Amino acid sequence: MLKGTLQELGLSENEAAVYISALSLGPSSALDIAKNSSIKRATVYLALESLRDKGFIHNEYVGLKRKFVAVNPEKFEEKITALKRRYDQALPELLGLYKLKGSSGLLKYYEGLDGLKSLYETILRELRPGDPYYIITKQENWYKLDAEWFERFVEKRAKRNLDTRIIFQESNRAQQNVKLQNALKQKVKILETPSAYTSDVIVCPQRYVIHSLNPPITAVSIENEDIVSTQIQIFLSLWNSLPEL
Repeated sequence: MLKGTLQELGLSENEAAVYISALSLGPSSALDIAKNSSIKRATVYLALESLRDKGFIHNEYVGLKRKFVAVNPEKFEEKITALKRRYDQALPELLGLYKLKGSSGLLKYYEGLDGLKSLYETILRELRPGDPYYIITKQENWYKLDAEWFERFVEKRAKRNLDTRIIFQESNRAQQNVKLQNALKQKVKILETPSAYTSDVIVCPQRYVIHSLNPPITAVSIENEDIVSTQIQIFLSLWNSLPEL
Protein backbone atom coordinates (compact mmCIF):
# COMPACT_ATOMS: atom_id res chain seq x y z
CA MET A 1 0.00 0.00 0.00
CA LEU A 2 2.70 2.48 1.05
CA LYS A 3 4.92 1.47 -1.86
CA GLY A 4 2.10 1.99 -4.33
CA THR A 5 1.36 5.42 -2.89
CA LEU A 6 5.01 6.46 -3.19
CA GLN A 7 5.05 5.26 -6.79
CA GLU A 8 2.03 7.46 -7.50
CA LEU A 9 4.04 10.33 -6.02
CA GLY A 10 6.82 9.79 -8.54
CA LEU A 11 9.17 7.14 -7.15
CA SER A 12 10.05 3.97 -9.02
CA GLU A 13 9.19 0.61 -7.46
CA ASN A 14 12.77 0.09 -6.23
CA GLU A 15 13.08 3.67 -4.98
CA ALA A 16 9.85 3.30 -3.01
CA ALA A 17 10.98 0.03 -1.42
CA VAL A 18 14.41 1.44 -0.54
CA TYR A 19 12.95 4.65 0.90
CA ILE A 20 10.51 2.71 3.09
CA SER A 21 13.34 0.50 4.35
CA ALA A 22 15.59 3.47 5.08
CA LEU A 23 12.70 5.22 6.83
CA SER A 24 11.98 2.23 9.08
CA LEU A 25 15.63 1.37 9.83
CA GLY A 26 16.98 4.83 10.52
CA PRO A 27 20.63 5.53 9.56
CA SER A 28 21.67 2.33 7.81
CA SER A 29 24.20 0.83 5.44
CA ALA A 30 23.30 -0.19 1.92
CA LEU A 31 23.71 -3.81 3.01
CA ASP A 32 21.15 -3.41 5.81
CA ILE A 33 18.72 -1.74 3.42
CA ALA A 34 19.25 -4.50 0.84
CA LYS A 35 18.45 -7.18 3.43
CA ASN A 36 15.40 -5.34 4.71
CA SER A 37 13.98 -4.63 1.28
CA SER A 38 15.00 -7.94 -0.33
CA ILE A 39 16.63 -6.04 -3.19
CA LYS A 40 20.12 -6.71 -4.53
CA ARG A 41 22.76 -4.41 -3.08
CA ALA A 42 23.83 -3.10 -6.51
CA THR A 43 20.22 -2.14 -7.23
CA VAL A 44 19.91 -0.55 -3.77
CA TYR A 45 22.93 1.67 -4.48
CA LEU A 46 21.33 2.87 -7.72
CA ALA A 47 18.05 3.59 -5.95
CA LEU A 48 19.84 5.40 -3.10
CA GLU A 49 21.74 7.59 -5.55
CA SER A 50 18.51 8.46 -7.36
CA LEU A 51 16.69 9.18 -4.09
CA ARG A 52 19.55 11.41 -2.97
CA ASP A 53 19.32 13.39 -6.23
CA LYS A 54 15.58 13.83 -5.60
CA GLY A 55 16.18 14.98 -2.04
CA PHE A 56 14.68 12.00 -0.21
CA ILE A 57 17.93 10.47 1.11
CA HIS A 58 21.06 12.03 2.58
CA ASN A 59 24.34 10.62 3.82
CA GLU A 60 25.72 10.54 7.34
CA TYR A 61 29.17 9.37 8.37
CA VAL A 62 29.87 7.47 11.58
CA GLY A 63 33.66 7.36 11.65
CA LEU A 64 34.57 6.06 8.23
CA LYS A 65 31.28 4.29 7.71
CA ARG A 66 28.65 5.86 5.46
CA LYS A 67 25.04 5.63 6.53
CA PHE A 68 21.99 6.41 4.45
CA VAL A 69 19.19 8.38 6.10
CA ALA A 70 15.66 8.91 4.81
CA VAL A 71 14.44 12.50 5.04
CA ASN A 72 11.18 13.41 6.77
CA PRO A 73 8.18 12.15 4.71
CA GLU A 74 6.81 15.71 4.77
CA LYS A 75 9.33 16.33 1.99
CA PHE A 76 6.75 14.83 -0.35
CA GLU A 77 4.30 17.60 0.52
CA GLU A 78 6.92 20.20 -0.40
CA LYS A 79 7.48 18.47 -3.74
CA ILE A 80 3.74 18.27 -4.43
CA THR A 81 3.26 21.94 -3.57
CA ALA A 82 6.13 22.99 -5.85
CA LEU A 83 4.80 20.80 -8.65
CA LYS A 84 1.29 22.25 -8.24
CA ARG A 85 2.76 25.76 -8.42
CA ARG A 86 4.58 24.95 -11.68
CA TYR A 87 1.41 23.33 -13.05
CA ASP A 88 -0.67 26.42 -12.25
CA GLN A 89 1.92 28.61 -13.99
CA ALA A 90 1.93 26.43 -17.10
CA LEU A 91 -1.81 25.79 -17.32
CA PRO A 92 -2.88 29.06 -19.02
CA GLU A 93 -0.29 28.54 -21.76
CA LEU A 94 -1.32 24.91 -22.24
CA LEU A 95 -4.98 25.91 -22.44
CA GLY A 96 -4.03 28.59 -24.93
CA LEU A 97 -2.89 25.78 -27.23
CA TYR A 98 -6.15 23.93 -26.76
CA LYS A 99 -8.58 24.47 -29.62
CA LEU A 100 -12.31 24.01 -29.27
CA LYS A 101 -13.91 21.86 -31.97
CA GLY A 102 -16.62 23.62 -33.91
CA SER A 103 -18.44 20.48 -34.93
CA SER A 104 -18.23 18.48 -31.72
CA GLY A 105 -17.34 20.18 -28.45
CA LEU A 106 -18.57 19.22 -25.02
CA LEU A 107 -21.67 19.80 -22.94
CA LYS A 108 -21.12 19.61 -19.18
CA TYR A 109 -23.57 19.84 -16.30
CA TYR A 110 -22.82 21.06 -12.78
CA GLU A 111 -25.11 20.74 -9.78
CA GLY A 112 -25.15 22.43 -6.38
CA LEU A 113 -23.25 25.42 -5.05
CA ASP A 114 -19.97 23.52 -4.72
CA GLY A 115 -20.25 22.33 -8.30
CA LEU A 116 -20.82 25.89 -9.48
CA LYS A 117 -17.86 27.20 -7.47
CA SER A 118 -15.69 24.50 -9.05
CA LEU A 119 -16.80 25.64 -12.51
CA TYR A 120 -15.96 29.27 -11.70
CA GLU A 121 -12.48 28.26 -10.50
CA THR A 122 -11.96 26.21 -13.65
CA ILE A 123 -12.93 29.15 -15.84
CA LEU A 124 -10.46 31.41 -14.03
CA ARG A 125 -7.60 28.91 -14.40
CA GLU A 126 -8.23 28.65 -18.15
CA LEU A 127 -8.03 32.37 -18.88
CA ARG A 128 -4.93 34.30 -19.91
CA PRO A 129 -4.33 38.04 -19.46
CA GLY A 130 -6.37 40.01 -21.98
CA ASP A 131 -8.91 37.23 -22.62
CA PRO A 132 -12.57 38.27 -22.82
CA TYR A 133 -14.63 37.42 -19.76
CA TYR A 134 -18.17 38.61 -20.40
CA ILE A 135 -20.97 38.32 -17.86
CA ILE A 136 -24.69 39.02 -17.58
CA THR A 137 -25.66 38.74 -13.95
CA LYS A 138 -27.91 39.54 -11.06
CA GLN A 139 -25.05 39.51 -8.58
CA GLU A 140 -27.19 39.77 -5.44
CA ASN A 141 -27.80 36.03 -5.63
CA TRP A 142 -24.11 35.28 -5.02
CA TYR A 143 -24.05 37.51 -1.96
CA LYS A 144 -27.06 35.72 -0.53
CA LEU A 145 -25.38 32.33 -0.93
CA ASP A 146 -21.71 32.93 -0.06
CA ALA A 147 -20.59 36.55 -0.09
CA GLU A 148 -17.13 35.82 1.36
CA TRP A 149 -16.24 33.23 -1.29
CA PHE A 150 -17.54 35.39 -4.13
CA GLU A 151 -15.61 38.47 -3.02
CA ARG A 152 -12.39 36.41 -2.91
CA PHE A 153 -13.16 35.13 -6.40
CA VAL A 154 -13.70 38.67 -7.74
CA GLU A 155 -10.37 39.75 -6.23
CA LYS A 156 -8.57 36.84 -7.90
CA ARG A 157 -10.29 37.64 -11.19
CA ALA A 158 -9.12 41.25 -11.01
CA LYS A 159 -5.51 40.09 -10.66
CA ARG A 160 -5.72 38.19 -13.96
CA ASN A 161 -5.98 41.41 -16.01
CA LEU A 162 -8.80 40.12 -18.19
CA ASP A 163 -11.11 42.01 -20.54
CA THR A 164 -13.89 41.75 -17.96
CA ARG A 165 -17.23 43.26 -18.97
CA ILE A 166 -20.32 42.88 -16.84
CA ILE A 167 -23.92 43.69 -17.69
CA PHE A 168 -25.94 44.05 -14.50
CA GLN A 169 -29.61 44.25 -13.90
CA GLU A 170 -30.38 47.53 -12.14
CA SER A 171 -29.81 47.28 -8.39
CA ASN A 172 -27.83 48.81 -5.53
CA ARG A 173 -25.16 46.15 -6.07
CA ALA A 174 -24.91 47.15 -9.71
CA GLN A 175 -24.36 50.80 -8.77
CA GLN A 176 -21.63 49.78 -6.31
CA ASN A 177 -19.87 47.91 -9.10
CA VAL A 178 -19.95 51.02 -11.26
CA LYS A 179 -17.94 52.81 -8.57
CA LEU A 180 -15.52 49.86 -8.28
CA GLN A 181 -14.79 49.49 -12.00
CA ASN A 182 -11.17 50.63 -11.81
CA ALA A 183 -10.39 48.87 -8.53
CA LEU A 184 -11.75 45.56 -9.80
CA LYS A 185 -10.42 46.00 -13.36
CA GLN A 186 -13.81 45.58 -14.95
CA LYS A 187 -16.13 47.49 -17.23
CA VAL A 188 -19.78 47.77 -16.23
CA LYS A 189 -23.04 48.55 -17.97
CA ILE A 190 -26.56 48.35 -16.59
CA LEU A 191 -29.87 47.22 -18.02
CA GLU A 192 -31.92 50.21 -16.94
CA THR A 193 -35.29 48.70 -17.80
CA PRO A 194 -36.64 45.71 -15.85
CA SER A 195 -35.66 42.42 -17.45
CA ALA A 196 -36.78 38.85 -17.14
CA TYR A 197 -33.24 37.46 -16.76
CA THR A 198 -33.25 34.90 -13.95
CA SER A 199 -30.00 33.14 -14.89
CA ASP A 200 -26.41 34.30 -15.12
CA VAL A 201 -24.42 34.04 -18.33
CA ILE A 202 -20.65 33.80 -18.74
CA VAL A 203 -18.86 33.88 -22.09
CA CYS A 204 -15.11 33.38 -22.48
CA PRO A 205 -12.88 31.86 -25.18
CA GLN A 206 -13.17 28.31 -23.85
CA ARG A 207 -16.87 28.05 -23.02
CA TYR A 208 -20.35 29.49 -22.83
CA VAL A 209 -21.98 29.03 -19.43
CA ILE A 210 -25.52 29.61 -18.25
CA HIS A 211 -26.46 28.93 -14.65
CA SER A 212 -29.14 29.54 -12.08
CA LEU A 213 -28.47 30.39 -8.43
CA ASN A 214 -32.04 29.67 -7.47
CA PRO A 215 -32.69 26.16 -6.10
CA PRO A 216 -31.97 23.73 -7.58
CA ILE A 217 -28.60 25.34 -8.42
CA THR A 218 -27.52 24.09 -11.84
CA ALA A 219 -25.14 25.12 -14.61
CA VAL A 220 -24.54 24.11 -18.21
CA SER A 221 -21.14 24.66 -19.81
CA ILE A 222 -20.94 24.45 -23.60
CA GLU A 223 -17.47 24.01 -25.09
CA ASN A 224 -18.06 24.48 -28.78
CA GLU A 225 -16.14 26.94 -30.93
CA ASP A 226 -19.09 28.02 -33.09
CA ILE A 227 -21.43 28.52 -30.14
CA VAL A 228 -18.83 30.40 -28.10
CA SER A 229 -18.02 32.69 -31.02
CA THR A 230 -21.70 33.42 -31.63
CA GLN A 231 -22.39 34.15 -27.97
CA ILE A 232 -19.43 36.55 -27.79
CA GLN A 233 -20.89 38.48 -30.72
CA ILE A 234 -24.37 38.50 -29.14
CA PHE A 235 -22.93 39.82 -25.88
CA LEU A 236 -20.97 42.55 -27.66
CA SER A 237 -24.07 43.59 -29.60
CA LEU A 238 -26.01 43.97 -26.36
CA TRP A 239 -23.02 45.71 -24.73
CA ASN A 240 -22.74 48.24 -27.55
CA SER A 241 -26.44 48.99 -27.40
CA LEU A 242 -26.25 50.08 -23.76
CA PRO A 243 -25.22 53.60 -22.74
CA GLU A 244 -21.80 54.33 -21.26
CA LEU A 245 -21.79 55.03 -17.54
